[in-house]
Amino acid sequence: MVREHIFSLLEAFMESYFEEYFWDFEGWHRVRSRVHIRMIHEAGKPFVIVCSQPLNGAGTSVQNAHEIIRKHLWPVVVMRLGLIEGKGRFPELYKIKSTVESSRSLGTAMATWILDKLSAFFDKEIYHPYRLLPDANVVWIEHWPPGTDQLMGPVDDYLIIRENRKGEKIWSSVNLNFFSKIIGYQSSILTKNEAIFREDSHRNNLIPQSEIEPAQN
Repeated sequence: MVREHIFSLLEAFMESYFEEYFWDFEGWHRVRSRVHIRMIHEAGKPFVIVCSQPLNGAGTSVQNAHEIIRKHLWPVVVMRLGLIEGKGRFPELYKIKSTVESSRSLGTAMATWILDKLSAFFDKEIYHPYRLLPDANVVWIEHWPPGTDQLMGPVDDYLIIRENRKGEKIWSSVNLNFFSKIIGYQSSILTKNEAIFREDSHRNNLIPQSEIEPAQN
């Protein structure tokens, strides 16, 4: 009975996942903000997040609100990928460092200094070619649909965000037809129809303030 339940959970986990919606939230300075989110995941492929800027540029932009949106979505990513966030790429190094720091030997100061330098060397500014994080199979795409070009870059621009272990981010424009082949998805599942945003722009001003989700501290 337990075994059958485990297998049913595994089957559900391995199924393709697709979800999209507009999310209203408090942006910088508690201003009402809005973003369109699409999440896609298939077994053996990256977990893809496509965050799009609404046409009217409501509130904090999709780029400036990256950390807020990420905090909102990350529990889903962790559940799908089974991520375990650690202290770095080389946990054994941190164990040794902790042991040295807790000792009373005369060489503690020098050993700690050396291990600090090694930690900095191994965790320096490393970016994955296309993943959001070096050690997580997650792709984050920022999208500026037609009509937002007055706010950011060319019409219908897609950018991937990459982050190193220091939390420093870089944005790179990509061709989705080409990039989708690299990560194993059809470009049609990543590309968003501009009708989504035209329809949303007609109703956006009618959203009551009570529906806006407060920013998390």
